[in-house]
Amino acid sequence: MKERKGIFFLRIFLNILYPIHKLLFPRVPVIKKISSRERIKILLFFMSPGIGDAVISTFFLRGLKQIFPNSVIDLFTVESASLITNNPALDRFTIVSAAEQHNLKMLLRRLPALSKEKYDIIIDIPWFHKGYSASRIAFLYFIKAGCVLSSNTHGFSFIDNVPWNFPEETVRKVYMKALRILENKAGLKEKKFFSPEYELILPESEKKTAAEFLKRQNIKKYVLFNPEGSIKFRSLSKEKTLRIAGNIAASGTDVLILNRGSGKQNTDGDRGRIIFFEGSIYQAAALVKEAMAVLTVDTSILHIADVWQIPMTVLYSEKNGFDNPHVWRTHAPLNPHAEILHSFTVENIPDLEIISAVKKCLAAK
Repeated sequence: MKERKGIFFLRIFLNILYPIHKLLFPRVPVIKKISSRERIKILLFFMSPGIGDAVISTFFLRGLKQIFPNSVIDLFTVESASLITNNPALDRFTIVSAAEQHNLKMLLRRLPALSKEKYDIIIDIPWFHKGYSASRIAFLYFIKAGCVLSSNTHGFSFIDNVPWNFPEETVRKVYMKALRILENKAGLKEKKFFSPEYELILPESEKKTAAEFLKRQNIKKYVLFNPEGSIKFRSLSKEKTLRIAGNIAASGTDVLILNRGSGKQNTDGDRGRIIFFEGSIYQAAALVKEAMAVLTVDTSILHIADVWQIPMTVLYSEKNGFDNPHVWRTHAPLNPHAEILHSFTVENIPDLEIISAVKKCLAAK
């Protein structure tokens, strides 16, 4: 209730201040009067708080460049989004600490520098479907951009709201709505086709390390298995992980397990092997690309597999730390060959259902 009151009073204050500020310091929102060919500055503010979220946003970055091919795009985000540093649409990549991301007092130190940039557009589509806090809305206002896009932030005269019909709509759909809004503001008469496909550019050194590992272990065809999520409820136990891996290996397919290999010995089964791998997220992504199929809990690996359309089985936990029991719908894979299983926790999903889904993925490949 306290937060709702804060939003209510902030809405009144900023909606009074906004027209007064425009009269005293006139600056017509640039986006409403320019050609899409002109050079504008766009700030993506905390666009991608996680690795997988960053991967999802890559199709949106490409769409922005389709609308504004001469734009300068700055990404202001946390370190976990560094996987997309090499994205060709980005001009500048500013990292802030996770603590700073949600601390207004710390962020205020950056306000003068951000205001000085004179951004034409700020895009801050939250991953939390309930929208912004009052402090974050105020911070966006005082950056003083010509146009601000946000989702599920209603009633503010300086914000173009992008509605998110939660949980029926995916995050991709919200991004697509934002692109259509910007397309209209840019005055484009013909609607563009925005491909929903993701993209990822991996460093050559990391790809080489992954390739050398596969060669050293004599691995040619394998299921990549990622049992580790960000919290306990999104992770499989070691016992369940080994049971499932053993069953898949018994059918004659090697299983490569990510980030559970500390102190573990590779296992030679009667037909397939269980092999453990510890390495960077870039190396893991390179191994995903070469896999026959991917078995993963809800984490970055599923979105990385989507980049290359690898058949996958995804295990979703309805208890996930995001106050989003519908994450299996809102963050669903693009891949038509994705098998989706969900329960209160991933540990609750029966072994046989998981193994059956993996076999379907292998058949699709």
